[in-house]
This record gives sequence, C-alpha cells and structure tokens, in this order.
Amino acid sequence: LATNGIELLQQLTDGKRYDVVLVDYQMPFMDGLQCIEKIRQDLRITRQQQEIILLNNVANTEEVLQQCKAYGVGQSLTKPLHAQKIYQALGKLVEIQEKRKNTSQETRKILIVEDNEINAILTQSILERIMPNAIIKEALNGVEAVKEYETEAPDLILMDIQMPVMNGHEACRAIR
Repeated sequence: LATNGIELLQQLTDGKRYDVVLVDYQMPFMDGLQCIEKIRQDLRITRQQQEIILLNNVANTEEVLQQCKAYGVGQSLTKPLHAQKIYQALGKLVEIQEKRKNTSQETRKILIVEDNEINAILTQSILERIMPNAIIKEALNGVEAVKEYETEAPDLILMDIQMPVMNGHEACRAIR
C-alpha cells in the first residue's frame, strides 16, 4: 500500500516489484499518469518488469488512453470498481504474462547477416533483450548466410541487402 505516488516511486526505487500495481488517477502531489510516467521514464521500469493498471474516476478520454498506451499501462479501469471488473482485468494480465513466459522460454535460432560490425552488435543486443533464450548466429555476407541456413535452418533471418561477395537479394533467392 502506498498513500501517494511519491511513496510508490520510493518502493519501486528500493527494488520492490509486484504482480500488478493499481494506480489511482487522482492522488495528492501528482496524478496517476504523472506517477506512471516517472516509473517508465525516470526509473526506466518497463511494462515487462512491472504491470500497471490505472484507476480512473471518469470515462477514459482519448487523451488518457493515448497516455496509457505511451506509458505502457496494461489497462485503465473506471471507478467505481466491481469485483467482476477487477477479476477480468487480472485475468487479462495472467493471459499476457503466460504468453510472455511461453515466448521467452522458447528457443529460437536467429541468423543475423550483416557485414557492418556495429550494426550486427546492435541487432544482437536488441534480440538478446527481447528473446533471452534465442540462439543467435552471425554471417558476414550472403555466401556465409546460405551455408549457415543449410546447416542450421534458423527460425528467422535478418538480412542486410548491401554486402560483399553475395548481396542480400541473391542470398534470399538462394535460400528460397
């Protein structure tokens, strides 16, 4: 329990995480969306790290819905709350978390075909964050990509177009 947004921010800063945080729109010191903005932007806590549901006194306006989407708010519920509304909202969260768990635990083979080392490193780091269990292989040109495809049969290939030896178009044709 936190009586205002500042207390919630302090708890999250201290490393506490919850299955879901219900944030009221009308709070002292800062409103709910300002609090959520600080959680996402200042504390850099993503939706995957902390689910949030906004509780609102009025019908959700387009502006509120846009801010919810921008700040990674899972749902916005209009008060007064009834047990059925809360049950449905929590049910949706369970479904989302199960989907995340299933996709993040699957092992996928991904081939990055990129001759620029910086681009390859950037692509690999993004993939590692999105899919921590992925097996990531690299190829520097189209010829290496075709060989890697024949031996490994990756689930996904991220192909550069302009490369030495064999470009991306030629490599795609050879793979297909």
